[in-house]
Amino acid sequence: MSLDDACKLLKVTLGSAWQEVELARRKMVLLSHPRHLVGMAPERQEAVRNEARRVNAAYALLSAARAK
Repeated sequence: MSLDDACKLLKVTLGSAWQEVELARRKMVLLSHPRHLVGMAPERQEAVRNEARRVNAAYALLSAARAK
């Protein structure tokens, strides 16, 4: 995943404040919390979990780029 892809996934820009990136990640990952998955079909639950993994990977990439 490129930095641009990570930004698109988190709906931020490379120039965004770090707090904005963290907030975007938290909001997106919160959707995969178990209490939000109740009543969903197992396939949909897995899709939501996979999206949360992608969001976390994008966040990790941006975090690593920020540390440089």
